[in-house]
Amino acid sequence: MQLPRSFARAAGWVILGTACVHPAAGASEACEAVVVSADPAVSTRWPDLHERVRRSLGARRDIDRCARVHLRPNRDGLTLEVILQDGRSATRWLPSSEDVLPGLEALLLVPSPSSSPSRSRVPPRSTLPPAAPVAKPPPAKQPTHREDPASVRDQGLAPEGARVDRRVGATLSLGGGARAGDGQVSSNLGAMALVIVSDWLAGFEARATSYEVPMSGHIPQSAVELTAVGGHRFGNGMFGVDLLLGPTLVVQQDVAVREERNGRVDHTHTSRFLPRVFAASRLTIGARSILSGFVGLEGAAGPSGASDQDVATALPPLPVWMLGFVLGATVGMP
Repeated sequence: MQLPRSFARAAGWVILGTACVHPAAGASEACEAVVVSADPAVSTRWPDLHERVRRSLGARRDIDRCARVHLRPNRDGLTLEVILQDGRSATRWLPSSEDVLPGLEALLLVPSPSSSPSRSRVPPRSTLPPAAPVAKPPPAKQPTHREDPASVRDQGLAPEGARVDRRVGATLSLGGGARAGDGQVSSNLGAMALVIVSDWLAGFEARATSYEVPMSGHIPQSAVELTAVGGHRFGNGMFGVDLLLGPTLVVQQDVAVREERNGRVDHTHTSRFLPRVFAASRLTIGARSILSGFVGLEGAAGPSGASDQDVATALPPLPVWMLGFVLGATVGMP
């Protein structure tokens, strides 16, 4: 009776081993669909992308169905993360949502079972190579964006860090405003032409100005102000703030008419040129649009011309300083 007992013990071990191996083999085949997840920002920016990827991968039979896929946005596109069942993973940068499906197919594609000599029940392994380290996208304020060279080569693109932002634009503004200071008030209407190179501003402004002493009964003084301006624009979206500074030349001319006792009329022509300093801060609404509007604060300071005795009677002194507001519209390519 000793021999049958040994056979019974061996048969028991065989049955137990078969029962343990079968569930393990079935577990490897339990992957029915690729798990696809995405950050909320992806669904907000591309509402149908998550469902489109899940539906497309669900219809494929030539990919590794045990993989996990995660999508997250970055400043210049999308970041694609793939994790296989055996723990291997890879991260790729994609320039647009149209590149997600081709990128996934390239990473998850496995050899067709018909190409093998025998059909094995062991799940095929993905051809996904070990992931190369990928640098995270830089903060949004940085003007350039550099991706890991390995991930960029996968997309057939040159590194973005090789491109330098050299945006060039030109605008023409029409506006008017009012100022007050040093006992006088003024109103003005003018035009400003600007050239914009990478948010640096340079240009020229000409405006017609009227100076007046309130409640004095004096005739307002007219003048032409010519200004060379330079500055910088802050802001890359809907709103932009321009800081401007430059020298101004005030040009005045006057004709005094005097009648002599003998009835003769004498005309005296007087001209005056006064230097001043101009400064302004303007808020532009629609800073990156062809047509935009602006509102701002501005001021000017300089000599009044009161020491010029030759023209003191014909041209009263100008205010030493003035502050005021301006508003208007801008057209051009910022």
